[in-house]
Amino acid sequence: MNLTGPNVFVVDIECDALLDDLTKLHVMSIGWVDKESGQWRVSSTNNPERIQTLVGNPDNVIIGHNFIQYDKRALQKLGYTFNAKIIDTLGLSWYLYADRNLHGLESYGIDFGTHKVEVSDWKGLTYEEYRIRCEGDVWINIKLWEKLYDLAMRLYSDKGGEATIISFINWCNSQLNYLVIQDENPIKLNEGLTTTNHQQLLKVIEIKSDILRQVMPKIPVIALRSKPKSMFKKAVSKPAKMYTKSGDLTPAGKKWLELLEAKGL
Repeated sequence: MNLTGPNVFVVDIECDALLDDLTKLHVMSIGWVDKESGQWRVSSTNNPERIQTLVGNPDNVIIGHNFIQYDKRALQKLGYTFNAKIIDTLGLSWYLYADRNLHGLESYGIDFGTHKVEVSDWKGLTYEEYRIRCEGDVWINIKLWEKLYDLAMRLYSDKGGEATIISFINWCNSQLNYLVIQDENPIKLNEGLTTTNHQQLLKVIEIKSDILRQVMPKIPVIALRSKPKSMFKKAVSKPAKMYTKSGDLTPAGKKWLELLEAKGL
C-alpha cells in the first residue's frame, strides 16, 4: 500500500438511501494530486466503467471516510467488484484523536472552515446538486487525511516510518471490519416475548418476597430514648436559710452540714 503517489485517491459517493434501502449511486467524487502542479484536484462521475476501473484495481489506494462500513458495501451492493486498498479516515480519527467528541466530516469541516453542503432529499435532486455535496466532502477529507498523515508521521517516523504507519492503518481497518461483521450478524431481540417474560418475573419476585416476609424473623422496633432536659447534675450550694428564728437548724441546713461532714469539710 502506498500512502502517496499517482494511484492514491480520496473518494466519496452519494446514493439514494442508506445501506439497507439504496438502489442507485448518484455520483462518485474523486480527489488526486496533479503530477504537474503537485496540488489536489477533484472531479466527479457516475460512469459505471470509470467507477469500476477505479475500485477494481488492486494497485489503487482509496482514502474515504466511513468507507469500510458504508461506501465499499454500497458499491458492492450495486454490483461493483472491489479490489482497491482502503484507508479509512474515520478509524484513524477515532484512534489518533480519541479525546474528540465528533469525528464526522461535518465536524472537521467546521474546524477547517469548509462547511459541509446540506442535503435532505436523496432521491429528487439533480446530478449537479449531488456532485457539489460530494466534492465538498472530498475536499474536507483531503484536509483531514493530510492532518492525520502528518500526525502519524510525527508519531512513527522514528519507529519504521511509512511501513509502521501502514501496519497501523491496517489495524484500524481491521477494527472497522469487525463492526461490519457485527452489523451483518446482529443480535436479534424478540421484544414481545421479552416484555412478557419481564412481567412474569416481576410476579415471581413478588410471590417469593411474600414468602420470605412470612418466615424471616420480625424486625424489633427499638424506641429511641429522648434526650434528658439536663445532661448534668445541678451543683449543690449552701442553702439560703440555715437556721430557724429559734436558732435551730432548718432541714436544708441539716443536709448541708451532713454533706460537709461526708466530704470531710
